[in-house]
Amino acid sequence: RTRELPGATVSLAWAPDGEKLAGADADGVWLLDARTGEECFRKALPPLAHPGRTAVYLLCFSPEGDRLLYARAAESGWRDGDWGVCSSRDGQELFRAPARGMIQSLAWFPDGRSVVGSVFHGDYGFSVDIWDATTGAIRRTIPDPLNEPTLVFFLPGANRLALLSSDQFLVDDMNTGQRIADFAVSENASANDFLSPA
Repeated sequence: RTRELPGATVSLAWAPDGEKLAGADADGVWLLDARTGEECFRKALPPLAHPGRTAVYLLCFSPEGDRLLYARAAESGWRDGDWGVCSSRDGQELFRAPARGMIQSLAWFPDGRSVVGSVFHGDYGFSVDIWDATTGAIRRTIPDPLNEPTLVFFLPGANRLALLSSDQFLVDDMNTGQRIADFAVSENASANDFLSPA
């Protein structure tokens, strides 16, 4: 089955149960029934308070599949973005918060109560930020030990946060706060190379 995607789609995400497909474009987010191709909802987001086109460029489902996490930015620069969470049932916005920089990647904590992102702060470098997934409040900010655009993700079946750059791979145990892995990676490595139970 084929279907033309709505608008100028920038990002896509599969629901954990595989029955829904979420997408994002310059106007907001939408959800399709993956079996029938029918649109479940389309939710427009308020424009950013900055000039230029806006796009939702990161999108991912919560572990339970009931919420969608997104990040967006304007053409005017890395300071002009925000992020938020909306319901995957009807697109209702639960909250929206300033990004404090350009979010490079986002991931849900396995329990769905927090989210983590790698954030670019211009001349100030990068950080790894942890936010409350219900309110958007910042819980913790740590300097990015890799100090470059970093992919953040959790290893399957464990509360272990992985940070992947172009040449280094780190793993932190979020229960103990200890770093349990730190090694160089090959030039062509990707997140898929590390997605196996720890």
